[in-house]
Formats: sequence, C-alpha cells, structure tokens
Amino acid sequence: MGTIELTTFCEMIQIVDENFKIANIDLLFVSTVVLQRGQLKNKAGLIRCEFLEFLVRVAKFKFLESGMCTNFTESWKMLYNNHIKPNSQNISEWQPFRKRDLWTLDVNDVLQVNLEGLKIVHQHYITPTQKYMSLKDALNLCMKDSGLQLTSKQAKYCVGFCRMTVRAETIDNDAFVKVSFVELLEMIGRIASVKY
Repeated sequence: MGTIELTTFCEMIQIVDENFKIANIDLLFVSTVVLQRGQLKNKAGLIRCEFLEFLVRVAKFKFLESGMCTNFTESWKMLYNNHIKPNSQNISEWQPFRKRDLWTLDVNDVLQVNLEGLKIVHQHYITPTQKYMSLKDALNLCMKDSGLQLTSKQAKYCVGFCRMTVRAETIDNDAFVKVSFVELLEMIGRIASVKY
C-alpha cells in the first residue's frame, strides 16, 4: 500500500481533520517504512504488518499524544471504534467491484475473445533481465504505453486495486513488484470502469 492508497484509506475512515492532516499521513508512512539507519524497508509500500504499525502510529499521534487517551490500548480502541469500524463499508472497494462489474458473463466473453492478444501485452514487458511485468510497467501501460492516458491517480487506483494478497509477504518480497496475468485482466476491467 503506497502513500496515495494510504491517504485514500485515511480519508475513507474519516481520520483526516484539522488536527490530523495529510502531511501527518506522509510523516507516519515514512516513519513506518524507514529503518533506523535511514534505509527503506520496502520501496513498494506497506506490507500488512507495516500497515498495522502505521495504524498504531496513527492512534498514538491522534489520540495519545493529543491527550485524548492515556495509553496505547485506549488510543487503538478510539481509532477502531470511532473511525475504522463505523466506516468499514467505505473501505471494501475491492470485492464489490469484482462481484458486481467484473465477474460477469459479458466481461468473461470479452476477455475470452481477446485472451491471446492480452497475453501478448503481458509478455511484452518480460525481458531477459526481467522475467515479469512490474508495477512500473503496469502504470506505464495505463499512462504512456497505450492510448488510455490515465492520470497518475487513476492508474495507481486501477493497478493497486487489481492486486492479489501475497501470502508470504515477508519471504516473497518480489511479489509486491510483479503483476500477474490475472491481475492484468482485473486491471483492464478497472480501467474500463474508470475510463468509460
């Protein structure tokens, strides 16, 4: 999860206000992904355990350091009960789109007819030195390499929301920069939804 997705998440759970601004999100993101020696842990964004660390940092900053709570437990409960839980319907963008718009017979028919051409598009980004389509490649496909000309925000939305969960994220760190063929198919569906 990158800073754009993180900012969107914070806006969806209605945590951004006059005391907790977007600049605070960026600061807490950097605090979460930077090691003590100043090196980045994961350049692609937050993995699950770092996302949880980010949420704890948000709870600490917004509720504990402001004096609204006296300990971490109270601040976490305040964040969860006042922001995450009541706004959880706002953050479930992944699955409803798939069920409502993507996993339909009409979309399946269109993808099936164009499957060989889509495989060629995916293979286009595989080189002798890079054996996969990368996130950067997927973003370039959305913004530069095709006639779509999506904005950076639109492209990051389409690419970010097409991603599958990485089961062993601390072991298979490369999975965060790879875009599988199935993810490309969903990305195309999301592009169609955003663009048309």
